[in-house]
Amino acid sequence: MMFDKFEARRQLARAHGSDHSVYAWWYWANNHHARYKRFVESMKRKLVCQDCGGEGQHWEDAVDYYNIYVPCGWCEGTGYVTPWIRGAWLAMKRAERN
Repeated sequence: MMFDKFEARRQLARAHGSDHSVYAWWYWANNHHARYKRFVESMKRKLVCQDCGGEGQHWEDAVDYYNIYVPCGWCEGTGYVTPWIRGAWLAMKRAERN
């Protein structure tokens, strides 16, 4: 069975008799995108996401007559990335080339 961090947190909370840490994790996960967006927009030097070209989304041809936009997984739909994420993206592209 694969390790599930959510289940591990639930078990830890049950062992200590509190569901507060489970709620705190849920709250953190749901507000991550808003915090990331605020952080990236407040950066002095903005780095445009190279995966989506700064658009924040990808165009996918689902069917010939039905095209959809999918949010970019690297920039989370903002169009900008942090220096660390840019480095991870470049390392992935280097690994794909080899």
